[in-house]
Amino acid sequence: MRKIAIRELNKFFKEKGFKKKRLVWYLKKGDVYVMCEYQGSRIMHGFYLNCGLYFPSLENDEIDFPPYSFDWHFSGRYNQILKGLVEKPKAFIELDKSEDELMSDLEDMKNNLEKYILPYLLKLADLNYLKEIFPDKFDHDKLWLQKIREKELVEFLKNYKK
Repeated sequence: MRKIAIRELNKFFKEKGFKKKRLVWYLKKGDVYVMCEYQGSRIMHGFYLNCGLYFPSLENDEIDFPPYSFDWHFSGRYNQILKGLVEKPKAFIELDKSEDELMSDLEDMKNNLEKYILPYLLKLADLNYLKEIFPDKFDHDKLWLQKIREKELVEFLKNYKK
């Protein structure tokens, strides 16, 4: 079932212009990468989908590309981003089920990615837009800032020109 889930997500992201390496899909938008990562569970038979943004120009260290979610600058789980947009978004997609049930869960996931998550991430990938809303008007419950301090990101955005 894992192969089916990855195959279906791969088809979806490829149609949207994403590339894939390992279990990370990425799309370059200007100076920012929109990222999605399949993260298998260590405890149960299923997976989480992590989504976020990565700013290569903020990196001093050389990172194997594409980076895993712990190296992104903004990161959130699929269900975390959907809070308030859909009723009871699934945090975890179980793989111990029939293929029909899995395909139904994946269809819901792809619909939510297309309708809510990708537009949200693509909007944030516009650094001029991000500059306008961060940090005061940014929803810190949907995506978490990591690997950089808020003050450093504000300074980076302030100096960004395009």
